[in-house]
Amino acid sequence: MKKNTFTVLSVLAAGSLFFVSCGNGKGVQNMTFSTQSEAKFAAPKMTAARGFNSVRSDAIATEDAAFEYDEANSFSEVSSIERKIIRNGNISLEVESLDDAESRIGEWATKFGGYITNSWESERSANYTVKIPAEKFEDAFNESKTYGKFLNGNINADDITDQYYDLETRLEAKKILRERLENYLKNAKETKELLNIEKELNSAVSEIESMEGRLRRMKDQVSYSTITINLQLPYGTTNEGYDWPSWSNGLRRFGGNILHFFIGFLNVILYVIICGIPVLAVIALLYWILFGKIGLVKKLFKKLK
Repeated sequence: MKKNTFTVLSVLAAGSLFFVSCGNGKGVQNMTFSTQSEAKFAAPKMTAARGFNSVRSDAIATEDAAFEYDEANSFSEVSSIERKIIRNGNISLEVESLDDAESRIGEWATKFGGYITNSWESERSANYTVKIPAEKFEDAFNESKTYGKFLNGNINADDITDQYYDLETRLEAKKILRERLENYLKNAKETKELLNIEKELNSAVSEIESMEGRLRRMKDQVSYSTITINLQLPYGTTNEGYDWPSWSNGLRRFGGNILHFFIGFLNVILYVIICGIPVLAVIALLYWILFGKIGLVKKLFKKLK
C-alpha cells in the first residue's frame, strides 16, 4: 500500500514539474519577442540618466540597436518589403520634322502625367529629357517608339532599396538623438554644458536636414522615371527640307581652306625666324668660344696632354 502511494505521488510531482517548465519556456519566448520589438528605443531608455558626456555613445547605441532590429526582422519582412528602383530609358528616333515631333512629345508627356525637364534643338537634331510616373514608365516608353523610325533604345534599372532603408533608419535614429539633446538643453544649468549641448544639437539638426534632402531626392527618382528621347532628321535634310549641295558654298569653303593653309604656313616661318635666329646665334657663339679661335676646349686638351 505504501509502495503504491509513493508511486502515485512521484507521478504527480513529475507532471507538475513538466507543466511548470512549459510555462516558463513560454514566458521566456514572449519576453524575447517583446525585447526585439523595442530594440529601436532600448538604447535611449537605458542611457537616459547618464548625462551629456554619453550623448555620442548613446547616438551610436541607438543606431546600432535600430539596425540590429532591422536585421532580426529582415527575413520576415523580405516578402512584403517595397523595392526602391530608379529606372532610366534612352531612345533614338528618326523623324521627318523636328517641330511636329516636339509638339507630339509634349502631348505624350502630358498624357502619361509627366513633364519635360530639359530640351535642346539644333538644325538637324533635338533632345528631350522627360519625367514620367514610375508606374506608367513601360507604357510611355513603348508608345514613344511609334513617334518616328526607331533607331535604338535601352532601359537601365538601379535598385537602391538597401541605401534607401539604411538612410531612413539612420534618419530615425538621428531624430531620437535630437529629441534627447533638446531634453538635455532644457535641464542644462552650467554655461559650458549649455554651449556643448547647443553645438551637438546644431550638428544633429544639420545632419537631419541633409538626410531628409537625400531621402526626398531618392523618393523623387523612384516615383518619377526618366526617359531621354533623341530625335534626328534623315541624312542631308533640315526642318526646311532637303539640303541641296551648293557650288558657290563649296568654292567659298575651298578658297577659305587654302587661305587658312597659307596663313598657317606664314605663321610657322615667322616663328622660325623670330625664335630660330637667336638660338642659332647662341650656338655659334658657344662653338666659337669652345672650338673656334678662342678654343677653350682645345687648350684644355693640350694642357692635359
